[in-house]
Amino acid sequence: MTVQSATNDTEKLITVFTKKGNTIADKAARGLADSWVVSNASGLLVGFKGNPRVLVSINYLKKSATNDRLQKKEWLGHLRTIWKALKGQEFAGNSTATKEGNAALFDDRKFHKLVVKASQKLFRDRHYSQAIFEACKMLNKTVQSLSKSELDGKKLMLDVFSVNNPKLKLNPFVTTSDKDEQEGFMHIFAGVMQGIRNPKGHDIINLKDSIRALEYLSLLSLLFRRIDGVETK
Repeated sequence: MTVQSATNDTEKLITVFTKKGNTIADKAARGLADSWVVSNASGLLVGFKGNPRVLVSINYLKKSATNDRLQKKEWLGHLRTIWKALKGQEFAGNSTATKEGNAALFDDRKFHKLVVKASQKLFRDRHYSQAIFEACKMLNKTVQSLSKSELDGKKLMLDVFSVNNPKLKLNPFVTTSDKDEQEGFMHIFAGVMQGIRNPKGHDIINLKDSIRALEYLSLLSLLFRRIDGVETK
């Protein structure tokens, strides 16, 4: 979820609901409401953590989305409250976010300790691209250290996690399922190096959205956790 996508989704739902009767029961409209909640509610709850008025609106929509009939007046009122807050740049993912707000967003994720070490201060200071890059560098360095390999980046990951002769085993590596998991994560580790650490002119380079940055850091945190206590060759 990004601020822009949440704004667009909210505007679309307002337009649809404005044309409906006092209660909304048709499947198409209720499906859009449910989709809005699935796509946006969690991110908005984090981004508007310091705004009780908006949190009330988000929680109302989240709770009532499963009802057989949706109340048009209430839904439109809450959607407009959220839309105005998004347009007014009250969301913590905007460039106007405070250091304190960003620190809270970061801490809420309970990242792996090495992501915290590499990225916490940078994220707090709104250097989102650099926070992601430093976490990638830390992941690369950690895999090099565990595997005692001098390779780097994508080549490093394809080599040390290879199912043919793995230097780092993510599981007992006995069953077909074990080997499939090993191969799958090999590609994820390699993909992070190729697709996140290295790109130039990519949206990561000038990233302004804190929620998207947190999603990248969450992926990196998962990979760090997968190599905690990993079996080495």
